[in-house]
Amino acid sequence: MSAVNSDSTAERSHLLSIPLDLITYIFDFLPNQDLKRARLACRSLRNVVRLRIHRVFISANPHNIEIARAIADDEIYRRGIVEIIWDDSLLVTLQDNRERFQESSSDDSDALGNDEDSPPGWFKRKLKKNLDHLFKQRMGLDDPDLLIHIANSRRAAALMSTEEAWSYYRSLIQQQKEILTSGEADVSVLRYALVRLPALKRITITRAAHGILFHPLYQTPMIRSFPRELNYPIPYGWLAMETPINDPQAPPPGALADTVMDPWRGFRAVTRVLAELRDHRITELVLDTGGLVCGVSCRIFESPCREYEDLVSLIQRPGFRRLDLALIVGDDAHRDWASFRSGNLSQMLASAEGLEHVTLSTTVESDPAVDSEEGGNGHMRNLIPLKSIFPIDKWPRLRHLKLSQFLVKQADVVDFLVALPETLRSVELSFLLFLDGGGNYRDMLDEMRERLASWREREKSARPRVVIGIKWRRLVVLTGRAIWVDREVGEFLYGAGENPFASGRNKNRIRYGCGVVKDVFQPEYKRPYVDVETMEELGYYKKDPQRPKPRRDWLS
Repeated sequence: MSAVNSDSTAERSHLLSIPLDLITYIFDFLPNQDLKRARLACRSLRNVVRLRIHRVFISANPHNIEIARAIADDEIYRRGIVEIIWDDSLLVTLQDNRERFQESSSDDSDALGNDEDSPPGWFKRKLKKNLDHLFKQRMGLDDPDLLIHIANSRRAAALMSTEEAWSYYRSLIQQQKEILTSGEADVSVLRYALVRLPALKRITITRAAHGILFHPLYQTPMIRSFPRELNYPIPYGWLAMETPINDPQAPPPGALADTVMDPWRGFRAVTRVLAELRDHRITELVLDTGGLVCGVSCRIFESPCREYEDLVSLIQRPGFRRLDLALIVGDDAHRDWASFRSGNLSQMLASAEGLEHVTLSTTVESDPAVDSEEGGNGHMRNLIPLKSIFPIDKWPRLRHLKLSQFLVKQADVVDFLVALPETLRSVELSFLLFLDGGGNYRDMLDEMRERLASWREREKSARPRVVIGIKWRRLVVLTGRAIWVDREVGEFLYGAGENPFASGRNKNRIRYGCGVVKDVFQPEYKRPYVDVETMEELGYYKKDPQRPKPRRDWLS
C-alpha cells in the first residue's frame, strides 16, 4: 500500500467518481478499518488512499461481478490489475447435487424447504459438520486456549441462528441462479476485463475460495460481504470433498456441460473465452485446488475435445510462461492410463516452448488398480515415465517444476531431474506415491545427492531449491495440512546435513525435528514437526499424564 498526498485535487476528484461499493471494498484492505469508518472516510474525503490492488475476483455472484466491473471501469485501479481469480465453486442445494451429499432423508423432500423460514435437515447437518470439522478434526490434540482456537470459539459463540443463516443462504442461491440462467453476466465481465485491464497476465481458477468455516482461501468481495456471524454450506467445486476420503472419478470430456451445476463451468468458460479472444495478454493459467483432492478431468487428454483444443490454443501463444494443471484421475488406471499414454498432454506441453513454470498434480491414490503388493502403492505396470509427459527438451527457460500426488519410480524421477535445464531454480516433489519396488523418499534423496553433484557445484543462488511435502497424520488426514521440508533437504543435498527421512521401516516418513507443519486454510497454523511430548513442551498441546509416551525406536 502507498499513501498519496491528501491535498491532491486530482486525486480527490477521482475518488468522488468511484462507486461507493468499490471504495468500501478498497478500504476493507486497510488494517483496523471497519465498514462504518471506511464509509465515513470515503464520504468526507478526510483520507484519500490509493491502494495497489493487483487482482479482481469473478464468480456467479452479483457482488463479485459489480466490483470486478467497477475496477475495470476505474482509470487508476484498472492499470494495476495483473490477475483475475475465478471462483469456480458454486453454492449448492441438496437438489443440485444430491449424489455428492448422499444425505437425503425424510425432512429433505424439498431442497429449499417446504417452509421458506424453516431450514431443511441437510442444511442443519452441513452447518453442524462445519463446526465439527473446525473444532474436532482441525483442532485435534491442540490446547483449546491457543489464540487461533479462542478466536474461532468466539466467532462460533456469536453465530446467527440456523433460521437466519438459512434465509441469508437462500438469497445467495437465488442471486446465483439468476446469473446462471440469465445470460452469463460473469462470463461477460471476464470478456470486459480482458479488454480493460492492460497489465493483466494471469488467470487463476479455483474451487477452494471459501476454504473452511471462518477461514476462506480468498477474501473475495462476496465472502467479505458475508456477516461475520454466518455459518453456511461451504462449496467445493470440481467434484471435491472437504475431506480426502474418496478419489473422485474422472468423467469423459463434455460431461455435465449443459447443466446448471456443471462442476467445471468456470474452467470451461475461461478457456473458451481465452481461445476466442486472440488479442488478450494472458501468459499464465493456474488451477488452484487449495490442497483439496480434486481437479479437472484427465480425460480431456484421452482424445481431442473442446476443452483440450481450448487449452492448446492458449498455451501455444507466444510468451505463454506458466501452467498449473490439477487433474482428477480416478478410474484412468483401469483404462491403462489412456489420458497420459495418448501423448496428447505431452504434445500440448511441447507447443509451449516459452514455459518457465509448470505444475502437475493429480488425485491418484495408493493401489490404483488393486493389484499392488501388500501395503504398496501399485504395480510397476502403472508407471508413466515422466519424460513421456514433460517434453523438457522443449523448455530451455524452465525455472520451476512441481509434481504432486503422482505414481513414480525413484530412478525415473532422478533421471528426469538430471535432464532439467540449468535455468531451473526450484522443484517441488510432494505427496509422491512410489510404485512397488520403486524406491522411497529417503533413497531418492541419497541418489539425488550423488547424481546431481553438478547442482552442488553451482553458485549458491543458482542451486535449485528442492521442496518436499508429505501428508500430515495425527488423528486423521486433513485437507490442506501437510509437512513441508526444504531447509533440511537443501542442507543434505548441498552441505553436510543429514537425510531428513527416516532410515527405519518407513523411509517415506520425515524424521521428527525436520520440516514444518502448515495449513493452507489457516496460515497462522505453522509449527515444527515434532512428537507429541515435544508439542506439549512447546505449549501446543496440553500435558496429559494419561497419554501414552511415543515410541521412538522406529524413528532412527
